[in-house]
Amino acid sequence: MLEKTVVRHKVPKIEPPRPEPPPIPPRAQVIPPAEAVPAKPSRLPLVGGVVAALVVVIVAAVVLVPRWRKPTTPAGPTVALDVRTTPNGANIWVNEEVRGTSNLRLDLAPGTYKVEARAEGYENATTTVAVKLGTPASVDLTLKPLANVLRVLTDLDAGKVQLDGNSAGDLQSGQFTQDKVAPGKHTLDVSGRHGSVSFAFEAALGAAPQISGALTAKELKAVVVSSVGNRARLYCSYGPVPAVLDGKPAGDAGPGGLDLTDLSRGSHELILGAGNEQRKMVLDISGAPTLATYLNSDRNVGTLVVVTSEDNARVLIDGKEYRVKTKGGQVRVPNLDVKGYSVQVLKEGYQAQAAQRAEIRKGEETKLEFRLVPVPSVASLSIQGGTAGAQVVLDRTVLGTVGQDGTFSASNLSPGDHTIELRKDQYKAKRVSRRFAAGETVQLSAAEAALEAGLGILHLSLAPADSQVTISRAGEAQARPVTETTLNLPEGSYTLVAKAANYGSRTETVRLSSGETKNVDLHLTRETKTGMSDWENPESWVRDGNWYVRRGGNLALFKVTPTAGRIDFTAQLRKGRRLQWVVGSTDDRNYVLYQMDKKFFYRNEVRNGVVNELLKAPLKQELKGYATIRIRISPTSVVHESYDGKWNPLDSWTEVTHNFAAGKFGFLVPAGDEVAISNFAFYP
Repeated sequence: MLEKTVVRHKVPKIEPPRPEPPPIPPRAQVIPPAEAVPAKPSRLPLVGGVVAALVVVIVAAVVLVPRWRKPTTPAGPTVALDVRTTPNGANIWVNEEVRGTSNLRLDLAPGTYKVEARAEGYENATTTVAVKLGTPASVDLTLKPLANVLRVLTDLDAGKVQLDGNSAGDLQSGQFTQDKVAPGKHTLDVSGRHGSVSFAFEAALGAAPQISGALTAKELKAVVVSSVGNRARLYCSYGPVPAVLDGKPAGDAGPGGLDLTDLSRGSHELILGAGNEQRKMVLDISGAPTLATYLNSDRNVGTLVVVTSEDNARVLIDGKEYRVKTKGGQVRVPNLDVKGYSVQVLKEGYQAQAAQRAEIRKGEETKLEFRLVPVPSVASLSIQGGTAGAQVVLDRTVLGTVGQDGTFSASNLSPGDHTIELRKDQYKAKRVSRRFAAGETVQLSAAEAALEAGLGILHLSLAPADSQVTISRAGEAQARPVTETTLNLPEGSYTLVAKAANYGSRTETVRLSSGETKNVDLHLTRETKTGMSDWENPESWVRDGNWYVRRGGNLALFKVTPTAGRIDFTAQLRKGRRLQWVVGSTDDRNYVLYQMDKKFFYRNEVRNGVVNELLKAPLKQELKGYATIRIRISPTSVVHESYDGKWNPLDSWTEVTHNFAAGKFGFLVPAGDEVAISNFAFYP
């Protein structure tokens, strides 16, 4: 950050040898038309090589890195954004696109961005940042670790759970859950009249719990799964036994542990062992660090796991409602006798699903999945035999167009009474009213949807010839472009808008009847370009070929106000230390002063004759005896650019407490200085 310094404005007399005036190209080349970029000499071999190289790089990226693609570097000016996270190494997403891992620096075009950090075992951290030219930005995101979760899932009819030797609670329906386990070393003991298990583990923030020592199980088979994100480790109190995960061999599981990778969040089917010793389980994987203990006795019972996408759904087993509703999208029903059951899931606001059959087997978990579908709350529209290309409008909202085969369909329409309008150029519009009921489809036949021809004609008179014209019919939410000067249109009221660069826009509204012909005048008035005649004391500027020269005289002001708009000029400092101009001048002691020498660009604020230096920035281009400058002025901002074959940013200043457009623009030419300008133009 530059410190403000207060200096007295005084320009010493410097008399360097007067340079030869540079050759002045044609006016259109010195000051390009608005927003245009002058053509450069052709370099086809170089362009071809660059294109070929880019093709190779793109193909390699697609083939070698199919899951991640580095975003394209912005073509225009960029701003550095530093993204830092606690802890480091989080995946950074910008506007839902992965950009790398923290800490990192990004080069972004000016704009507003959503920045998100994601890491296994942590809550996502999100913020929004506004990136502005001239202001490097940074983001610090702290990810909160997800608490360790402890779950005990058994087929025991009753039992007690102890954590670190203290009672943690009783098994409820064969289950126990503790959502927040403090970091550190712990012991877990589960006991019931059919057996017990105990082991030690260590919990840490943002990491999977670690089993320490052996699983001690009596009269029970114990399986412990430690997981975080998409990774897990599986331990058995017996084995080794073959493990099959989601139908694919995963290796041998036993007391030493087995790693499981690439696990998506949700339910997975795990089979341990084979033949009579086979045991089927349902693993639940979430983003939080979780330690799940599965205990199986030798009783002749099994467990039903009902999985659905909704919470608080009712589960009916053989027509009798189970006492626990779904939570986290599922419910476990342990201690079921070995036999077949009819299972149904119900929830208010959702369609009833057909019952499914579950065969419960000894020592296994049987999973049933139900996809609950909401009761329809929307309606649909179907058209058969319509006029191809006809626009379909529902209550002034455009739904689409009829296909070439005469059909059209739309869904997600709100129930109630609606008006359907069919319209097409050169045809008479047709309106049909219908009542739409939830879950039902309103159908229009060919007799209702076919349109009759009926047209009026509009002749457009344009100036300049390259004007861009749009047209909208009364009731349409969006205008469409016009590419011809003769339009055949159905009866109605139309609004036409014509625009062209450096011209004021024009809007005309006409009412057109069937068979009527009308002419529409869309001649545009050119925007004002003010040259040297609108300067105060224009006689003080002496013409020298293509230049207008001013010698001394302090402030030389352009008399037009307000100055909201764009100012272009080419300037040459023939005598003096710095080229100087002012914006927002209210008198000779109050204005914003801009300066330029061979190395630096300066922004100063002059109040009551005292100069406060606000900016001193190195120039990124070499001055060749003169400078071409573009200034955009609004009440709250001043933006500067310079031209060296393309427009380059110099400075952008926004200050809501100022009114830059209220004062005058001009040049500061102290006694002894000499300034020459050419191609001055003001575009309000």
